[in-house]
Amino acid sequence: MRLSEKTILAVDDDPGFTLLLRAVLEQEGCAVEAVGSGHEALQVLTMPRKRISLVLLDLNMPMLDGFATCQRIRYFSDIPIIVVTGRTSESDVVRGLESGADD
Repeated sequence: MRLSEKTILAVDDDPGFTLLLRAVLEQEGCAVEAVGSGHEALQVLTMPRKRISLVLLDLNMPMLDGFATCQRIRYFSDIPIIVVTGRTSESDVVRGLESGADD
């Protein structure tokens, strides 16, 4: 699959950050779908014919946080998930990986 055929799902409740992610990734030739919650991410990922190649997932979101979102994605998909967050503690890194994140 060529880079231009890949769609990345950016999940973050900070619209400014998703705007920045979108700009950088589109400049690299990726299509970007941006959503502001874990619930929206699950909806996108379960849509028929939606071809998401990678999920960039924030941990700090209200309602359904990134850990729970990651666990729910793993119930039905092995899509690569990269956690993008300001959290840096070792326990958060371990918890993210245990939730099903790839990095």
